[in-house]
Amino acid sequence: MAIISLEEEDLEKLITGIADRISMMRNQPINPWISMEEALNILNRGKTSLQKLRDENKIVFTKDQKPILYDIYSILSYLEKNSNRKSV
Repeated sequence: MAIISLEEEDLEKLITGIADRISMMRNQPINPWISMEEALNILNRGKTSLQKLRDENKIVFTKDQKPILYDIYSILSYLEKNSNRKSV
């Protein structure tokens, strides 16, 4: 096991660099578009059920590109609206 020794100034630079990087990562927008496989896993349903949700406009999706992508926030909203959990 190696012992690493840093001067106080170098340690402060390192900590500042790490903090800046974390801050930068937090400010990056999350890509809301997920694949069919990811949507199926989140919904715990089959392809036919996913197609029905699309046909009934119950979830948001895009056909601009192949393959079709699904908006994770609309899927999570759908699950929340259709859960049997009572609001507090």
